[in-house]
Amino acid sequence: MSDFTAITNVTLGLAKILNTKLLEGVAPDPSQTGLNLTSTQITLLSPDNARAKDTGPQINLFLYQVMPDAAWRNLDTPRQVKPGETAMPPLALTLYYLVTAYGPNNDELLSQALLGWVMSLFNDYPLLGPQDVPQAERVRITLQPMSLEEMSKLWLIFQSPYHVSAVYQISVVLIDSTRQGKATLPVLRRGPLDSGPAVRAGAFPPTLESVSLDSKLPVARLGDRALVTGQNLAGVTALQITSFRRPDAPVVITTLESKTATEIRVFLDPALNWVAGLLALKAVAPADGQHKLSSNDLPFALAPAFRTPLVAGDVTKFGNDSFLTLATVVPTALPEQNVLAVFNAVPPDTQVPDFGYQIPAEPAAAGQPADSLRFKITKIPSGTYLVRLRVDGMDRVGVVRDATGFLSFDSGQQVTVP
Repeated sequence: MSDFTAITNVTLGLAKILNTKLLEGVAPDPSQTGLNLTSTQITLLSPDNARAKDTGPQINLFLYQVMPDAAWRNLDTPRQVKPGETAMPPLALTLYYLVTAYGPNNDELLSQALLGWVMSLFNDYPLLGPQDVPQAERVRITLQPMSLEEMSKLWLIFQSPYHVSAVYQISVVLIDSTRQGKATLPVLRRGPLDSGPAVRAGAFPPTLESVSLDSKLPVARLGDRALVTGQNLAGVTALQITSFRRPDAPVVITTLESKTATEIRVFLDPALNWVAGLLALKAVAPADGQHKLSSNDLPFALAPAFRTPLVAGDVTKFGNDSFLTLATVVPTALPEQNVLAVFNAVPPDTQVPDFGYQIPAEPAAAGQPADSLRFKITKIPSGTYLVRLRVDGMDRVGVVRDATGFLSFDSGQQVTVP
């Protein structure tokens, strides 16, 4: 949920990124630039008041414009309103910040070096996550091109001498409506006044209650077998599995391994056109020659997978950077999906954060196979890491179970970072 403090949270989130990296020492080398950032101040003042007295290094963030986001104006709050329900859409905003850098004693060269560091940092960390802004959608930081004339007019408003600066667009910021939405109760059965052509005596729609995996894991993998339980399942002829990424192209499983009035066993066939992530499972039964009865939706999570075991050749060097390539990724990740590789030290290393490192996938290069993903490894200490592939929040399950049922991390998902 995001309330009226969302704008304040974005401003504080930007300042938090700068302060955190200053404390971590992620800053220009003083021996190369002459710029020591240990005493750098982060301020949130208007440009005419930002540099009143201080003569040390300073970064000033100023919110100078708030605009509505037209693309989100009439959309429901993500993951809160289902089809058929009504609710006041959230207030969707785009924020514009002026970022100004001041070197020690207003040294212009050092001011430019400091601004370059800030711009590089926002380029490396272009998203504010839920830990920064309490809303469903992540907030993106984008460098906003601005002509000399536009920049001159902006500084003229503040009646202050121009100083080296850059403008950033922050979107989208959602403020939830305080008005109550409307949601009707689910239909349990069709009443006697419903004279629709699909109604017939004794026809009750199937109802789904749970889904469990033979692997005993919380997230499904392609090739697993699942047990679906519910009521009125004897007439079910197909299971329909839909992703919010591709709602018009559901996976339809018509080959059911076994079926009773309360249970259906099914094989998750890798040959079908799956999408990894959070899915909706629905049972479908014929009502007559032209109509079908559908069950309720049941949440169903499908994890991505990649070829294992990983080998030394999966990590390659190019200049000062290393790249990890994950081959034979199934299901194939969609361009619009959020794809990360999560690195955790094996065994746990006191020099590596407990939460590991999350690295976004690189854009697909020309000639790159559609079922492979490439990740640029930077600023990660050398060592052995367990790699998890995360697509839309769902992790590739990196564990194996022995004959006694004991779980251990899959050694086939480990790589060595040079």
